[in-house]
Amino acid sequence: MSAARKGKLKERHHWWPECLSAHWCGADGLINVIGADGREFKSPPANVGVIGNGHIIKLGKGKPSPWDESFEHAFDAADSALPRIVARLETLERQWVERPPRRTERFLTQPVTDAQIGELVESLVSLAVRSPKFRASAVAPAIHLRGPLEPDERHVL
Repeated sequence: MSAARKGKLKERHHWWPECLSAHWCGADGLINVIGADGREFKSPPANVGVIGNGHIIKLGKGKPSPWDESFEHAFDAADSALPRIVARLETLERQWVERPPRRTERFLTQPVTDAQIGELVESLVSLAVRSPKFRASAVAPAIHLRGPLEPDERHVL
């Protein structure tokens, strides 16, 4: 592991990038959130989609190990592209059509480059693989075979 990524036992990662959450703020600078349990609350954008140690593989059971690794850097390109993608989406032509007769009439053709499509796809896939549902499906086989996992065990999967 590189020196820049070595030695941290706890890190704060976002599965949902803060730059996207910031677009949902109200006048008070907060976002209205509905939790998985149905509870409604307000939160600053920096706290939406936070997962502790979500992008770290820790094998030392609470102590640093030579096998520990952070893969946060794998999402750098996708996260860096998101502000450009949002800015581009905001410039796209829009046209309100009430009850279009055919589905094809609901969409306007937009000019786009292969590079822009590539950034969009990489960012969308990045959001999908970091989502709580994807993470839960990755842990589900171990829970099925072994039963409930301790938090330390769950974090290394």
